[in-house]
Amino acid sequence: LGLSCAVPAFASDDASSGDWLYIVKNGVAVVTGYAGSDTEVAVPSSLGGHTVTEIGTAAFYRSKIEKLSIPSTVRKIGWWAFYGSSRLSEVKLVRGLGTISFGAFLNCTSLREIELPPTVYSIGSDAFAVNCRTRTGIPDILNDRRVGEQYYSVNTSFVIKGCIGTAAEKYAADKKLVFSG
Repeated sequence: LGLSCAVPAFASDDASSGDWLYIVKNGVAVVTGYAGSDTEVAVPSSLGGHTVTEIGTAAFYRSKIEKLSIPSTVRKIGWWAFYGSSRLSEVKLVRGLGTISFGAFLNCTSLREIELPPTVYSIGSDAFAVNCRTRTGIPDILNDRRVGEQYYSVNTSFVIKGCIGTAAEKYAADKKLVFSG
């Protein structure tokens, strides 16, 4: 008998509603993109009759959005959800959100602060690495070649606001970011 390494299938359908792209997975909607031209956007709480519970991986990759609000139905912001959205300067998150995944706001260079609700219990590595750069020409002695390396500059003007004793405070301390409780 051979071992099957196939990813289990989920009940999902690609769909769109107006400017919103999404999939339905296990009866709930996951936002996979925004095709509109508005710079001020509110994620809907439902799409196609399904509750929106997640902002999917790279859903807003390099978007032109400047202001965004996410409804209380959203429980998770996926990997690289807003990666490279350099114009994003304001994000409104509300109670209900539990997880902000790896690199969710990576390279959102206009983002100066974010207020995290106390319901957030998991913040992925580099979720708020708003100033990621790559250096080239770093010597790789083992392979006798030059390679690139990413590094993160601590943006002292970036502020994480949240409740004292929550994941927001711990994340800010671990990443040496400014925290305001």
